[in-house]
Amino acid sequence: MRNWRMSLARFMYGRYGLDKLYYALLIAYVIIMIPGMIFQLRIIYWIGNALLIYMFFRVFSRNIYKRQQENYRFTKAWSRFTDFRTHVYHTCPNCHATLRFPRKAGKFPVVCPKCSHHFNIRNWL
Repeated sequence: MRNWRMSLARFMYGRYGLDKLYYALLIAYVIIMIPGMIFQLRIIYWIGNALLIYMFFRVFSRNIYKRQQENYRFTKAWSRFTDFRTHVYHTCPNCHATLRFPRKAGKFPVVCPKCSHHFNIRNWL
């Protein structure tokens, strides 16, 4: 048993491994494959297999930098998606920087931290 674990550890050395994007793809795979098995649609079967191949490609990839960038973009998009109930995003009219504010109804004066431009935002609950 110990030799098997050591050989697996040697094989995975220098490879990317698992991350949040892998788990999201795994959940998407399961969600896609359940209707595919029920209705036996070939297109869903092929989409699910493509997801599975991409998941394993990411796990065994040696290009760690690119996989980290993919995971960073996914986690950034996911965090914006999950905090839509508590925060709202506005862009600065001067430098077009994206600013994040707590979700409160009303009109508020704002100073952009990037360019120090003063402007007002209006939040609709």
